[in-house]
Amino acid sequence: AICKVRYEKSGRFMKVRFEITNMCQLRCPSCTEGRRGFAHPKKFEYIDVATYETIITKLADYDDKLEIFLFESNEPCLHPNLDEILDVMDRYGIPCIISSNLNVRQSWKHILSHSCLRRFIISTSGYNKDIYERGHRGGNVDLLLENISEIASINKEERCPIWIRFHQYNDNIEDARIYEKLCDTYGFTFNPVVGYLSVSPSELTALVNNDASASLLNRSGSSSAFKI
Repeated sequence: AICKVRYEKSGRFMKVRFEITNMCQLRCPSCTEGRRGFAHPKKFEYIDVATYETIITKLADYDDKLEIFLFESNEPCLHPNLDEILDVMDRYGIPCIISSNLNVRQSWKHILSHSCLRRFIISTSGYNKDIYERGHRGGNVDLLLENISEIASINKEERCPIWIRFHQYNDNIEDARIYEKLCDTYGFTFNPVVGYLSVSPSELTALVNNDASASLLNRSGSSSAFKI
C-alpha cells in the first residue's frame, strides 16, 4: 500500500495517523521499520494529492473533529507535493501535525506558512555526530542542524509551534542539554522523551527467549545505551 491510515478517538478529536509516503531514509535501531529495512523499499511511493483529498473528504464526513498526524513509521517531508497536501488541510480547516527527522531539503517557509499546521516536531537523539548516528542511524546531523537554523529564522514570521523531540538515552545526556539551550534561543519547545524500543511480535518472542536482546538493545555496537 502507498499509505496507511490509523485512527483513534482522543478527547473531542479523532486522531488520524496517515502515512503519505512509504519510506523513511534512516534506519533508527529503536524502530522495527529501521532495523528490518522496511523503511527502504525498492520503489519510493507516495499518495497523490487528489486521492489524499478524497480520503480526507470521507474522513471529514465521518467525524468533523479531526486531527491528522502525517507520520507513523515514515518521513512525510519526503513527499514531493507536501505543500499541496497541506493546501488540502487548509481548505478543510483540519489541524495537522508533522514529525520529521529533517534529513531532507524542503521549502520550509511554504510548509510553515500553512494555517492547518498545529505543530511541527523535529525528531533527534544527538547533537554530536557519533551520538546522533547511534539513535538516528544513517542520518546527517549537519543537514539536521542546518535545517533547524533555517526553520528558526523563518519561524520568526510564521510562528508555527516547533517542538524538538529529543530521544533520551543513557549516553546522550550532554547532547540533551545542548538542545535545551538551543530551544531557549530559538523559542522552540524542548520535548525530551525516554528512549523507547519498538518491537514486532516476533522480536518480542526472541527477547523473552533471550535470543536477540543484544542486537535489539545495542545502540553503539559495544554496549547497551537504551534507557529502560
